[in-house]
Amino acid sequence: MSVIKDLLPSQDIDALLGDVAEERARRSTLWYWSQLLAIVFVASWRDARAHSLIALRATATGLMTLTVAFYVALAIGRVLWVLSHGGYYIGSYWLTLPHFTDRWPYDPLAVIGSNALAFFLSGWAIVRFHRVHGIAMAMPFLAVMTLFASALLVILAMDTGTGTRPMPLGQFIAIFGTLFASVPGGILLGGMFGLRSGRSVRS
Repeated sequence: MSVIKDLLPSQDIDALLGDVAEERARRSTLWYWSQLLAIVFVASWRDARAHSLIALRATATGLMTLTVAFYVALAIGRVLWVLSHGGYYIGSYWLTLPHFTDRWPYDPLAVIGSNALAFFLSGWAIVRFHRVHGIAMAMPFLAVMTLFASALLVILAMDTGTGTRPMPLGQFIAIFGTLFASVPGGILLGGMFGLRSGRSVRS
């Protein structure tokens, strides 16, 4: 229960948590955790609605952080591609990497890793700069990004244009399932780290 209060310090949710605690003995573990999760989302939605301008600013913070993180990831990817396809001369030294002829699983792993890290940093930045509201201000950004990822996933799954070939189900789940899960997972995990860093600064 104390974890929920840490996640939502600006919300008065003692009554809701008290009701869940009373029912806990008569309910399943799944019910208990689903109720706590519901409290987090409902209270976050109320906080975002009550402070709509702050929620918009938090979403803009997440988008800017995401843009910078993806730009850096693309720059690093470009450097690695050049290193593995010839290399760089720095003075009299030639820097190079082995050339991988088989693209799987290197490209998907790089995309999944950079994607998860970018959303982690976005969640961290939102909560770090709006820590009075706890995790609440990360929820509008999470909703927007999840909807965007869902739309992109549907478009890619239904793409039957010329030159496309069916992707094996296992590979589809491994790539897009992990990418999709990294959106809410990265944002929430980054937000929790943002709260921790905020507490360490205040102490």
